[in-house]
Amino acid sequence: MATRFAVRRGARFVPAAALYGLIFYLSSLERWPVEVGWEGFDKMAHALMFGLLGAALAYGFGRPTRRETAAAFLAAGVLAALDEIHQRFVPGRDASLWDFLADLAGAGAGVGIFRRLGRKGAGRAPSAQDKARERSGRAFS
Repeated sequence: MATRFAVRRGARFVPAAALYGLIFYLSSLERWPVEVGWEGFDKMAHALMFGLLGAALAYGFGRPTRRETAAAFLAAGVLAALDEIHQRFVPGRDASLWDFLADLAGAGAGVGIFRRLGRKGAGRAPSAQDKARERSGRAFS
């Protein structure tokens, strides 16, 4: 029984592992596969990818409590640091504090959004429609 729980819990981290695999692959490239003509695109890409990773890690950790939220953000931060260290050894790439900060900003947003949506999904914050049904006597029919 405990083994099945562990496998199910571990399976929740598959999306995060897949996303980090994609991030690692993109970090291994000497340059971006598509030429983008505006400055700041790379920071937005960092924030977007780590936002998705943060949400996937929050999903993996489960319930949207403060402890799980902090664990997801910390894990995303460690992976962001490893990504920047990895880029330092890729020809044509370098480690950047600004990229790391964009990673953290994205991870924080992703974890925060997932936590907010997770709380609603857990029934902790009833919608206005649920409240109206309850007032009219047709509660959750």
